[in-house]
Amino acid sequence: MVLEDGADSDDDDIDDQGVISARRASRAAGQEERTRFWTEFLEKLTLDDPEQPRPKAGSRGSLTFTLPVPGYNSWLTAWRMPSSGEVGVFLSFRAGSVGQRVAQSLVDSSGDRILAELGGTASIGDKDGTPVFRDRRFFGDLTNPEVGSAARAWLAERVNRFVNVLRPAVRSAAADLEEE
Repeated sequence: MVLEDGADSDDDDIDDQGVISARRASRAAGQEERTRFWTEFLEKLTLDDPEQPRPKAGSRGSLTFTLPVPGYNSWLTAWRMPSSGEVGVFLSFRAGSVGQRVAQSLVDSSGDRILAELGGTASIGDKDGTPVFRDRRFFGDLTNPEVGSAARAWLAERVNRFVNVLRPAVRSAAADLEEE
């Protein structure tokens, strides 16, 4: 690919014969694998709460499930980390938002009860200095069909549980904060 003097190419992954480089091909394969993982995850996911919006599969490393906080300031993040073989879910928010105050309020007022309702290996972690509910699990090679299927099944169950427990708790805490 020949460029005029002073021109810059964002497409430096194509050689002068127009052949896609290994780097670009690897990036495209990774995006395809992530999209496949999330598509298969969403096919397994059953949400008990009919009001919970479902995200669309994408090529990122995570999906988000919006929660009822004004301004879309709170959500659940379902994630995968192929390099460590882990998947997980956690409550998230925009820093400095009502979503962050809701997260803090839930842990302060009902943390132990919510952890018991979440069950499994749920714990309280930290995001931007605020405690949040989370769960994660190691599975191994997520590209292995059996391992990936087991990871998606576990994550689907955990996301549904997090929605069932946290969606009403977040809605209530957000309403309480608005009244203050």
